[in-house]
Amino acid sequence: MNIYMLTNNNYLYLGLDFLIREKCEYQCTMLSQNKIHAFFTYYTPNCNDVFVVSSDMFAKNFNYLLNIRDLGLTIVIVNKLRNSPLASLFGVCAITYHFSVEELFNCIKKHKSSITQQLPQMPRLTNRERIVLFNITKGVDIHSISDSMGISEKTVYSHMAIIMRKIGLKKRVNVGLLPSVYINYLCAGNQSRVIY
Repeated sequence: MNIYMLTNNNYLYLGLDFLIREKCEYQCTMLSQNKIHAFFTYYTPNCNDVFVVSSDMFAKNFNYLLNIRDLGLTIVIVNKLRNSPLASLFGVCAITYHFSVEELFNCIKKHKSSITQQLPQMPRLTNRERIVLFNITKGVDIHSISDSMGISEKTVYSHMAIIMRKIGLKKRVNVGLLPSVYINYLCAGNQSRVIY
């Protein structure tokens, strides 16, 4: 098994590398922002590979992470919070920056055991739903959205209810908790995928 650490934080990588070498014989490789494109150009997927992603790399490498997820490979997100919206979007584990190797291996084991389950699908929005979501995230009020789209306010609310159901949120204010790169992905029509 290879463990790939997607981060620009050298201290985080060195700590993980040291802990892994001390506990087992896995190889740990750091993929910083300037190395990631070259790596994925020549990467051959292996079902045992694990990608540990720090939250600082999430926004910059969203398309790569979508492809890793679609391949069914293990992704562990290292974040400030254990209950990260990023983890629920991807159907993966999230651990805090002060994690232990045992916690990391438990996440990997949990993912490997649930690999037969269907991964959560990324929501697909219609053109109107994308326009409504984009405007809501920019702080535009419902009345202005209805005027600019030429539809009633009730229809805008209906679109918002459908969007909230599709992205798995109960309250409109929680849209602000989602990563901006994910919102941009939804609003762009899910067309900007990197294929390798």
